[in-house]
Amino acid sequence: GKVIGRDSENMYSSMGGILGEASGAHQLSYEILKECVHAYNGRIDKSDLYFEIIGELTELEFFRRLMREGFDPFPGYAPRVFEYAAKGDNLARNAVITTASEHAEDVIAIARKLNLEGPLVVVCSVGLHTSKSELFTTVFQNRVSQAFQNVRFNVLDVPPVVGAVAH
Repeated sequence: GKVIGRDSENMYSSMGGILGEASGAHQLSYEILKECVHAYNGRIDKSDLYFEIIGELTELEFFRRLMREGFDPFPGYAPRVFEYAAKGDNLARNAVITTASEHAEDVIAIARKLNLEGPLVVVCSVGLHTSKSELFTTVFQNRVSQAFQNVRFNVLDVPPVVGAVAH
């Protein structure tokens, strides 16, 4: 995801957008692929989402295609991941938790760069924040709230907007 924070003199943004990360959904996609590799390697149990992603391919062929062709089956896949996570799918839950945590850490880092202490308003916009994923929202808000005592979250769902930390 993209995080932008500003005060009256400075503006900072997270590295995701600068490095070409298209969206929070792409970040989630990378986490899904990482979880698929963990499942293939036996680090976590294979799940229903894992088998949906692999599809008709053999597991090895899926990963070979991924490495050779940059196979990216996930840009619009976030809603399915959230559905699986809500049903308790371990792969989906891991990917959502990691994505929400990473996004929260970016917000925290930007706010700290700006020396913001509170009250803090975190404006969240479109994408993952409007997905209605209870897991994503809970993890994200809890992590930011742990770092800052007096924080309020405003979710905007009318594009085009950019989420921000404001003071």
